[in-house]
Amino acid sequence: MSSKSLSTDNKKGRPISTDIYHRNLIKSPIARPISNHGKLRLKQYLQPSLFLKPKITSFPMEKERLYEDNIQLKKTNHVLGEQLTKLKTKLLQLEKEIHRRNSFVEQNSFTLSNIPNPRGINSLRDSLNFLKKENQRYKSDNEELKKSMKLTKLNEIEEERDQYFKECKRLRSIIDTISKENLEKTREIKSKPVTPSNRLDTETIDNQKLKNLELKIDTSRYKKKALKEELLNAKNKIENYEAEKNQLTKTIKEKDAELLKSNQIIEDLKSKLLKTSNPQDGSNYPSPKLSKVAKVPLKVSQNFSIAISSNSFSSPIRKNVIKDFFNKISVQILNHEENFDEFVCKYNPENQNYFTFQEFWDGLQRCELNVTLKETKEVYDILEENKEFSANMFIEKVKSCLEEKLGRPLKKQNNCEELSETFIKEIKDTVVYRDEIRETVSDLKSRFREKNVSKKEFYDFFIRYLPDNPVEIKQLDKLFSDEILKVESILERKKMISYFIGNSSKEQVIEKLLTEFFPISVENLIPNNDEFSIAVSQILSLELQFRQKCEKYDKQKRGYITWFEIRKIISELGLSFSDGIYDELKIKCYSLEQSLLLIPYVPFMDLLKNDLVVSSINNITNHSYEEEVEERKEDVGSVHSTMVSHERATTRGSISTDFQNLLNSSFHENLMQTRETLRDERMSVGDDAYEYN
Repeated sequence: MSSKSLSTDNKKGRPISTDIYHRNLIKSPIARPISNHGKLRLKQYLQPSLFLKPKITSFPMEKERLYEDNIQLKKTNHVLGEQLTKLKTKLLQLEKEIHRRNSFVEQNSFTLSNIPNPRGINSLRDSLNFLKKENQRYKSDNEELKKSMKLTKLNEIEEERDQYFKECKRLRSIIDTISKENLEKTREIKSKPVTPSNRLDTETIDNQKLKNLELKIDTSRYKKKALKEELLNAKNKIENYEAEKNQLTKTIKEKDAELLKSNQIIEDLKSKLLKTSNPQDGSNYPSPKLSKVAKVPLKVSQNFSIAISSNSFSSPIRKNVIKDFFNKISVQILNHEENFDEFVCKYNPENQNYFTFQEFWDGLQRCELNVTLKETKEVYDILEENKEFSANMFIEKVKSCLEEKLGRPLKKQNNCEELSETFIKEIKDTVVYRDEIRETVSDLKSRFREKNVSKKEFYDFFIRYLPDNPVEIKQLDKLFSDEILKVESILERKKMISYFIGNSSKEQVIEKLLTEFFPISVENLIPNNDEFSIAVSQILSLELQFRQKCEKYDKQKRGYITWFEIRKIISELGLSFSDGIYDELKIKCYSLEQSLLLIPYVPFMDLLKNDLVVSSINNITNHSYEEEVEERKEDVGSVHSTMVSHERATTRGSISTDFQNLLNSSFHENLMQTRETLRDERMSVGDDAYEYN
């Protein structure tokens, strides 16, 4: 820069400051005399800033520095001015906004003179006070009801106790009368004089009884032999079936070996054709036309390994492999007795359009299908190569195979998420009464009576499936889809859930379930054996008509009908039984195939015949056993009288314990077990009768 510009900028010509600590000053040490034995030199070396003197720089450089500083200050001044203007504008805007809002408040603020009718406000206040008083009154009533509920429950329990006491007294009186009659009979027998005529009469009666017993035992032996012959025939049939099965496995293995050989021949021919089309000499011979050398059989075994290629030889094999694969899956679904909607939900729960091989394999494993990994890989590769594979395509092919096998169209599959939402909405909206679920509850009772499930096991089962408090709808849905309490129809399952959900508290739900499945009055559930045998004999007397009607209902001729159809057939035949007999028949049906929707009617009739034979043997043995007991009443009478006197002495102290035993839940749990033990005792009495002969 020139000196003129510097002079114009710095007109005042301010003196330049010569500060020691200025940055542009050149610092040099000051020479001082050495003293104090060299201490000054050490200080000068350690702290040179104390001994530096400023060196004056040139005047033009200082001027230039000042000029630059002036320019920077002007720039900062300009920037600060712009910021100040912005702040002023903001301040003006805020003042305008405040003014606008103040004017709005002044306009809208109203005095009491502007209110149209102050009576409305007073009426609202009065109504509010009235509602508050009502609320307090309802709260007080609620608290009083809570206190009185305990008293009402105590009164109900006392009434029940009185009823049980009355019943116990009635039963005691009946026992006393029977014991008195027995004592009188024994006394009359003892009081009679022993004469030869009386002895002859008793001996003749005994001989007649023995002859009757011998005849009955002979008939039972004949029936036993017939049953043994039937068992032998059944065993022979099973052995023949196993032999046929072994032969079929051998033939399948032979066919597999033949197919492997044919596959090797095809591969050799392919290699030869490739050599002829691509010679090693480098001469470009024309490729010969392909001709089929050997006809490959269309049916291919499931474990057959396929070489996937684009050649025309593998196209029929591929089609048959895919067909066999889908047939195998459809057969397994039918054997599982699984609903097609459930299968779709298990296979594709997230509604994906495309699967990788691992996802495809995981879906098949979720559905519990017995398919090998090699086979699935081959089918997946074939479909992937043809660009046909997708999740919906797989479901449609399985559906078509099922429709071919069943001979009827299937319903459309529902999405899992949509079904669950509608499911929950319908359950919340509907109200179900006890009469609507009576049939399904009786079906479930017959199912777990067959499996001998106790009340304690059921309680643990409910706690495992209902962990949360309050109970959710999903948990009850899972409970009624279990093997023991499975409700197959969705409509009945909705009814069961909406009935048992109630207030959704865990204790109330479990109490309701236990009272339904283990009621206090169990006498209606267990019919008399004589009544059941009479009912079975009535059904067997109309055996031909029963079978003809079963065949009519079995339209597909599979040999299976439902429990609803069996009950309908019994009513069509003009027979009517009690609920207990229907429950026993239901247990028999469930014991065949563990399902009330698939009941084989021919084995059902055979099972009823066997039960009738067993019941007749039991009746014979029981009759003989009762006669023997009557003969020995003289010895037992004295013991019985002592027992009765002892019971009379302990009635007053034992009434309360009897009442507790009646209320005890173990009484209801062991009731089913006592029934089975009585049956076993009858069978053992029959064996004793055989030994007596």
